Amino acid sequence: VARAAYLPTLTVNWQGVRDSSVTDITDHPALSSNYSATVRSEGVSLNWLLYDFGGREAALKNASSLLEAAQATQNATLQSTFATVAKDYYAAQAAHAALDTAREIEVMTRQSAAVAQAKVDKGVAPITDALQAQSQHEQALLNLAKARSDAQSTIGALAVDMGYDPSAVTDVPAVTDTAIPGKTFTETLARLIAEVKRTHPSVVAAQAQYDAAMAKIVQTRAQGLPSLNLVGKYNRDNQPQSLGLGLPTYPSTGHDAYIGIQVTIPIFEGFGRNYQIDQARAEAERQQDALEETRN
Repeated sequence: VARAAYLPTLTVNWQGVRDSSVTDITDHPALSSNYSATVRSEGVSLNWLLYDFGGREAALKNASSLLEAAQATQNATLQSTFATVAKDYYAAQAAHAALDTAREIEVMTRQSAAVAQAKVDKGVAPITDALQAQSQHEQALLNLAKARSDAQSTIGALAVDMGYDPSAVTDVPAVTDTAIPGKTFTETLARLIAEVKRTHPSVVAAQAQYDAAMAKIVQTRAQGLPSLNLVGKYNRDNQPQSLGLGLPTYPSTGHDAYIGIQVTIPIFEGFGRNYQIDQARAEAERQQDALEETRN
């Protein structure tokens, strides 16, 4: 849309009407008239803005900066979503690993409780050993139920993050199946922080919003300056003509055309543009503060 302002506008008009005209002059029938005709008219208009003291350029910069901000915001949203999915994916893996561990502990405590009960039955161990082993097994059952609930909950959260129905995802690979070596960072922390401040999508979006606000100031100020337009028009019609009152009409065709330069100079607009510039300047200051805050 902003680029379109650099191109000319061309408009074609066509009109076709049935014209019926009756004039009755009292006591002077010779002056009366009565005619009907189908009247057509065609026209072409041209308007091309040649120069406007940087208004179009500022509008294009404003639009481009807003587009960059939107793209950076999209990138930041994607990265945030990826990070959330990755976090919940590893949480699901950890929960399933904990579930496997809880299952193993439940089996061990069940076997221990059975052995302790067998020793009590044979009279080689006190009843307290069997009761203690049974308590440990019951605690293991409780932990197993909790681990199973946590595993299902993390799987459901992962499915929601990925845009699926919570029941669509049922399992994730074990941690040992997807283990990868850790990444070693050789850059200094200060350099990493500086790189983030320069390239992070949220910083890029804030910078683009600030650039757009500054361009809006230039655009608003330029709209109050003179503009230079190339204008042209061609029109043709077949309107019937009469030589005078009471005389018959005759078929005719007519056309007119012009081409020239139009200069528009705004003189006074009720201080409205000044208010718009102040508003745009305030928005630029707000975007600058937001940029600094995002960098920090």
